[in-house]
Amino acid sequence: MPQLARRRPGVSPIVAWTAVVAWMTVIFILSSQPDLGEGLGRWRFGLAKVGHVVVFSILGVLTAHAMDRSRLSRRTWWAVVFVALYAIVDELHQSFVPGRTPMLMDVVIDSVSGLAGAIAWSRLGRSWFARRIRNVRLERMKLAASHTLGDQRPEAGEVILSEGFVPPRRRRAEGTDRRLPDEVRR
Repeated sequence: MPQLARRRPGVSPIVAWTAVVAWMTVIFILSSQPDLGEGLGRWRFGLAKVGHVVVFSILGVLTAHAMDRSRLSRRTWWAVVFVALYAIVDELHQSFVPGRTPMLMDVVIDSVSGLAGAIAWSRLGRSWFARRIRNVRLERMKLAASHTLGDQRPEAGEVILSEGFVPPRRRRAEGTDRRLPDEVRR
């Protein structure tokens, strides 16, 4: 039976880039509102800047994740450039919306927020994601090994390297140094 090609575990690049485009659409819709801060008084300015930080940090995380899934080199740097360019486009878009004015300070805040999000992904998110994938792989291997080997379950701390693999020392110690069926051997 031919073995099927294994796809890279985790989210596909298409799904990751779809999330980026969806989030950019949310930002575009929010930027299209004539005035988001009516009735807030002096809190308006601070809340608007916090909104910029939150929204563009999320865009930085999503973009860094999409670039990571696409296996691009210099992922964090390109994610920051992408977010900064979108911040410029966003401010240009706001120049056409009544009641909104483009500000260079918003571009700077958005770019720094995208940088923070991209760094957060590269330092925290990627390692969390890798641990999650590794744990899922180990569980699948243990499950496959328990099905193919019957009652021979791995001992505490033992890692099964592939489906149906039992270390030779363990086979000799248990006196079960036997060959595995052809369908299990790969």
